[in-house]
Amino acid sequence: MTLLVGQYSQKRYLGSDRKSSMTETVKAFPEYGPKFFPLPHPSWRSGIWMQRQPWFEQEVYLSSDGLCGAHSRIEAVKAPVGHGNEHADPLTDMLQRV
Repeated sequence: MTLLVGQYSQKRYLGSDRKSSMTETVKAFPEYGPKFFPLPHPSWRSGIWMQRQPWFEQEVYLSSDGLCGAHSRIEAVKAPVGHGNEHADPLTDMLQRV
């Protein structure tokens, strides 16, 4: 799974398959899986964006098809890198910080 964070990475990797806006592309995340997972850029503006997009938390972040579901699937197949709290993938690290 490749996280496509922000409109520039979505444009680069999805090309003409992306929707007319980043918001629409993120909302259509199931269409791009399991290879790609489009997300908004985690800048200070994302807080404002998330307030304007109340569906994001339930449909993308918390759903079994979204980030939490992906996190569970990754946890089921990966092994820790070291003896501490290190993980084999950046998605796990990102989800733990949220």
